[in-house]
Amino acid sequence: MRNTVKLVLFSVLVLAVLLVLPNISNAAETTVNDETALREALADTSVDTIVLGNSFQTNSVVTVNRNVTIDGNYNTVSATDAWINQESHSGDHSLFTVVSGAELTLKNITLKFAPKYGVQAFDGSVILDGVTINGCTYGAVLVNGGTVTVKDLTLGYNGEGANNGIELDKGSAQGNPKLIMDGTFTTYEKDNAVRVASNSNVTTFEIENTENTVNKVFVADKNVLLTDANDNIISESSIDKDGVTATTDEAEKVVLTIVAADSTKSIVVDKDSVITEETVKNNVSLAEDQTIDGFYADSAYETAFDFSKAISANTTIYVKVALVDDTGDVTPPTDDTTDPSEEEEVVPSEEVEGEKDETPKTGVVSFVGVAIAILAIGTVSLVALKRKDA
Repeated sequence: MRNTVKLVLFSVLVLAVLLVLPNISNAAETTVNDETALREALADTSVDTIVLGNSFQTNSVVTVNRNVTIDGNYNTVSATDAWINQESHSGDHSLFTVVSGAELTLKNITLKFAPKYGVQAFDGSVILDGVTINGCTYGAVLVNGGTVTVKDLTLGYNGEGANNGIELDKGSAQGNPKLIMDGTFTTYEKDNAVRVASNSNVTTFEIENTENTVNKVFVADKNVLLTDANDNIISESSIDKDGVTATTDEAEKVVLTIVAADSTKSIVVDKDSVITEETVKNNVSLAEDQTIDGFYADSAYETAFDFSKAISANTTIYVKVALVDDTGDVTPPTDDTTDPSEEEEVVPSEEVEGEKDETPKTGVVSFVGVAIAILAIGTVSLVALKRKDA
């Protein structure tokens, strides 16, 4: 009897759990198709993931004040024409703004045509994963005293007059801006991919590059540098405001510029490090008939570069390039850059105006004519002889 009662109670409990689970699942994730539904979902604290069912426009800033994920499902959120065409955009006019104590994860979404920024971290945290931002008036991302983590971000042109990708700023925000690089950052505009606002209260900002990141951000000699996986500099922007410092776990950096023939390449290296010839060679591309004929500290190739000394400031190395002939001998490049196809054409004497060609023409056509004449004469003679014999 007791076993029967236990079995019944267990069955009732399992049934109750099965009935409740769908409601819990449905409450945790919801799909929205317009601005109104998006705001309602953000107000519903039982929803932790909001999926966009389609692209739509918003007429004002969407403020996020709790931890939530918005999965764009590869759709687009943009500003309405009415919002864009307002006479004044004083105050917050970003598509999304995350306030203190909240964290917004944006996934698989495109943000376009914001009156100011695509997304703002106002003392809050933003994670960008599969996000594309284009055509926003002030810039793509505003790190306003908050924290932005880049996992997968693609930027087109954002800004007025000059491109403005990720802006590190501090207006009325309480904290200092922090940028965490934890993946890939693709930018189609090389100017100001990451910049420090020059007209703000920011005096300190923090940069963190995780072990897994492809693109890194460094600060060197009052410049913010975005690099690729090989430390090649993709974008460089100057810090125009005095008294601004960067906090980072990275060693202090300097820029090494390598000039070889018509190519120039800049990479980031540790300050006070010793550069090797091999490092320079690995960053020089040569044609098959070219070789390196020395490393110099000046463009005139007069002072050899001293690889035994550590680099303590931004430095340029000039690589002298020489040509290799078929025998393997090295010859210095000449100043003659004339393209063989552009060499002076020799005009036949008969085409020169005012001159007469006295030389008989003995080309192929003339020989063919003579051969035909001889053949014809021979044929006629042969026929005549045959008739005579007959």
